[in-house]
Amino acid sequence: MAIMDRKEKVFVVKNISHLKENLMFLSKSKENVILLDSNNKKNDYEFIFSYGKISELKSSDNSLEKLDNYINQVNDWIFGFISYDLKDEIEDFNSKNLKYFEVPNLSFFQPSTIWIFDGVILRALYFDEKELLEDWSEINKIHIRSDENKNNLNVELKGRLSKEEYIKKIKNIKNRIKIGDTYELNFCFDFFNDNTKINPENTFKKLNKLTESPMSVYYKDKHFHILSSSPERFIKRNKKTIISQPIKGTKKRGKTFKEDLFLINSLKNSIKEKSENHMIVDLVRNDLSRIAKKGSVKVTELSKINTYKNIHQMVSTIEAQIENEVFFSKILKSTFPMGSMTGAPKIKTMKIIDELEETSRGIYSGAIGYIDPNKNFDFNVVIRTIIYDDKLSKISVNVGSGITFKSDPEDEYEECLTKIDALKKSLS
Repeated sequence: MAIMDRKEKVFVVKNISHLKENLMFLSKSKENVILLDSNNKKNDYEFIFSYGKISELKSSDNSLEKLDNYINQVNDWIFGFISYDLKDEIEDFNSKNLKYFEVPNLSFFQPSTIWIFDGVILRALYFDEKELLEDWSEINKIHIRSDENKNNLNVELKGRLSKEEYIKKIKNIKNRIKIGDTYELNFCFDFFNDNTKINPENTFKKLNKLTESPMSVYYKDKHFHILSSSPERFIKRNKKTIISQPIKGTKKRGKTFKEDLFLINSLKNSIKEKSENHMIVDLVRNDLSRIAKKGSVKVTELSKINTYKNIHQMVSTIEAQIENEVFFSKILKSTFPMGSMTGAPKIKTMKIIDELEETSRGIYSGAIGYIDPNKNFDFNVVIRTIIYDDKLSKISVNVGSGITFKSDPEDEYEECLTKIDALKKSLS
């Protein structure tokens, strides 16, 4: 595989919101697309929009070795996803759960064109200048009519589990905690529709507007779409610094300032939520210590309450220092799947998850992001996400929560409904 050198061009943009709208419209004519949108939150970029396919890697066996080789071969920006089912390769599991979508354990592509807006300037990274300028001309000519932004028909989602079945599962988990099989377990289930059509670009725009989450993603691979409003960062590398930001603890937004303040304080002071958050922080610290320089793992923020447009979340930040030569595969082997979506102890808990959950998680609980030519990277946790296959007319929304001995099954069910509320609204 030949290594290619990208060129760079800077563009002046007067209206960034209008630009993002037009880029999303442009994506309809592209087969491979990814938008990473921080929604003006603190990040290295405001958004990255990439499309076109120079090369790609899809794998479900010996995947990490293949990915390391691919990273070194292209020596370029690559974008893609890591499925939760990669755990079967990392830990030598053999999950037999139903797969609602057949997806590889990982999928990455090297785009032809990348647009990066850092909050100040818009940069284009490209190979073919003629193609770039043609795209730029098309982007600026796009005029989106109001009827082109029309909403979907009301999409009915069927829960894999009834409320009664869910509560029975949670009681089972609490019994497993009582006898010492696990201390905390993130239990998930899905809502789905086997025969429906949506406009994925418009759905994402609506979802993104409803949530304004800092790790939002729109991903398209031909007829397959991922619409993610994730607020959670799995892992990020900036030179020698590794950052992970697990989320445990969720409250809906209040209807008034007073109610909002009450909900923030109830989350902040919740013994159950703090203990859940701290357990996962300890798990992430342990994961990072396997690749970090001795004594470099630090908790820089513990149980901080972050407020987003639709929810409040309890977020912690863990940082570590690593050596330059640490391969991406080694980092993933030590940290994936993320502790916030599994539990503690991690490996034993993942086995229990496979026993109790009805379906394979696939992309849900995985990660989406990029790796740059300097081997820096940034990946979200795939939560608050719609997965849609236009060819199969199938749609899926997964949801879950962390279960501890103090968990109330009714409360956990309501938390799940809170988490998918914006997803359902975006489909109406």
